[in-house]
Amino acid sequence: MSFVDSDGLEHSVTVVARTRNEAALRALARFDQSEFARVNGPFRGDRLKVESLIEESHGIGVGEALAWLELRHGTPREIAVKSELRALFGPAEKRPKSRR
Repeated sequence: MSFVDSDGLEHSVTVVARTRNEAALRALARFDQSEFARVNGPFRGDRLKVESLIEESHGIGVGEALAWLELRHGTPREIAVKSELRALFGPAEKRPKSRR
């Protein structure tokens, strides 16, 4: 997963995930641990680049991934994955929000 910050620099992390949304949220949690990223993004309107070892490259909006996380419905598997992903960010008030 990668994003280009406001200075045009690309930042990336490697995550293991089952879906594009899960990959995006795991990456956001990792980026959020960085003091630099909290100031320079990724922000809700940004796009993350997803590169899979199995599939081709994809893009996903930060807001799109966060909106998917907040949906409380889905298959039992999706609900379990979302619960696991929410735990990466801690309490709801600490989850990524629009920063711009």
